[in-house]
Amino acid sequence: MDKDRKKQLRKQFKEQEQAVARRALGLLPDQLRDLRAHIERSIAGQGMLCDHTLTRTREWAIQNALDSDRVVEGVRSAGAFCDCEVALNLHPHEFGFDQLPRE
Repeated sequence: MDKDRKKQLRKQFKEQEQAVARRALGLLPDQLRDLRAHIERSIAGQGMLCDHTLTRTREWAIQNALDSDRVVEGVRSAGAFCDCEVALNLHPHEFGFDQLPRE
């Protein structure tokens, strides 16, 4: 197998992984950005520490008329188990959102 073919296969594999992660997360790119901004504002902006829960994530989901249980399940599937992990670890580029065409 030549070098270009290996590179193409790696790219396809990564894109497939990102697509699976996007489906599990269940948020649109702008929703993820807004959620992260909400958490950053409520934690850093108010000088609050993370309480090791997804309380702010749930609040954001409710404020945005989303199923809060589904949103919490989605961020947990992505490896975020508290609000600070959502803000610090769930970056849009990790889900391939930066590669998708803008709507």
